[in-house]
Amino acid sequence: ETPTPCGHPPTSVARLCVPTMLSRRSSIAALTSMLLLVGSAIFAFTHSEHDGAAEHGAPAVPAEVIAANEHQLRRRLQSGDRPVIYTYWEQPTKFNPKDDTMDLIENWQKAWYDMGWEPRVLTPQDALRLPEYNPFMEMLVNPEMLPEQSVASYRRWLAMAASGGGWMADYTTFPLNHFLRHGRMLPNDGQLTVYMGTNPTLVSGTAEEYYRVAKHMGATATKMVERQMFLNENYPEQANSKVIWSDKVALGELKKEGLKDFIKSRNDVMSSKAAEGTDDWGGVMNCNPSASMRSVAFMGLKATEEENRGTIARKFVNKWRSQCEMTQVADDH
Repeated sequence: ETPTPCGHPPTSVARLCVPTMLSRRSSIAALTSMLLLVGSAIFAFTHSEHDGAAEHGAPAVPAEVIAANEHQLRRRLQSGDRPVIYTYWEQPTKFNPKDDTMDLIENWQKAWYDMGWEPRVLTPQDALRLPEYNPFMEMLVNPEMLPEQSVASYRRWLAMAASGGGWMADYTTFPLNHFLRHGRMLPNDGQLTVYMGTNPTLVSGTAEEYYRVAKHMGATATKMVERQMFLNENYPEQANSKVIWSDKVALGELKKEGLKDFIKSRNDVMSSKAAEGTDDWGGVMNCNPSASMRSVAFMGLKATEEENRGTIARKFVNKWRSQCEMTQVADDH
């Protein structure tokens, strides 16, 4: 079977890999020129979206901020050497005609590509390439007792291990500031690092680290499944057919068990609400706390009647960049 442009995703998500095809067949000079044109278009679009921002209390965009942002991006694209950022997607078993995930992932991909990264979408096919896949799934004892999303949350770690490790982000996590050099040389000597406490919205590590942590998380899930199976058999009043136990819950549980040095943990990803100076997204951005943040996570983001999640996230990031100056994340981050 001929691989899709990104190497692994099935045909249903092949269209998400257009930036990868562009990067492979274009020269560095052509790619840089193209991206600068795209950046100009985004800049123009951002301004068109925020022409009325003053009516909502937002300040005018400082020219020096715009110039600094464009200069930093231009410098980082000159080499044409793009580090890879992965996300993970599984086809839901139940069809939802209102599902806007594909559009959200396309906006995620474009946001990371515009910041100098090469975004790639991993799927269950990638997890299956890991020789340890079957033993891992057998370790879960009864995966059917875990919700579909919980199983997918573990499977993405196997996909990362099979793909050689590196950077992984939720497709609801969009870049804010520059940390491209960390994409080429993993922080903390490749030890598994979670950048939002124990919430794996953004993660880095070697392939071995992804699998090591996945095994520990899987073990906690196995414990919870066995516990529920015991309750189902002996205490009908506490019976339950499902165990809600995602990778986020598992990492939190491992931290509670006192495994302080089990992973590295930082707080370099902020929620979209924390970046917003007011509850109304038409208000002023809170630039100070976001100055050293790698990314923004749109947790609990919901589509509206007028806009889907991808559009909402894109507008938010464009608005942030129009009001806040992009910085370089320090090496100790």
